Amino acid sequence: MRTKHILETPYELDYIVLGINSHAKEYKLCWSVNKTLQLDLEKTDTNNNKEWISSYTYNDSSSKTEYTLFVNQIREGYLLPKRKNINYFLKIKNPLWEQEKIEFIKKLKEIPEVLLIFELDTKETENIENKLFHDSKN
Repeated sequence: MRTKHILETPYELDYIVLGINSHAKEYKLCWSVNKTLQLDLEKTDTNNNKEWISSYTYNDSSSKTEYTLFVNQIREGYLLPKRKNINYFLKIKNPLWEQEKIEFIKKLKEIPEVLLIFELDTKETENIENKLFHDSKN
């Protein structure tokens, strides 16, 4: 008799996503984040195969960290309709994130334009991964 074995491994995310509420325009928030955290986020347009999404990206080669700021509101509504209350998503891809997380979020909270910031649940992040982060860039 044949036995069939299936190896199930948990999918590990190599990034986290922060939700940011702010009344500031995207370029103003981006400028404030750059100034406060000494980043160099630059405007990039991302295509999620439906429409262009306004985003800002910075790759820090010294810390091997990639930052991407996405705007939640798009022409046809929201990237995440269940999260209409979030204005921006900040994706941080960093292998050493846990060591830096508390200080990073503390600095973001000091920005006057940031009203609220929080880390999204990993299960929710998995659900939005295909919608936001597996996109084709031009």
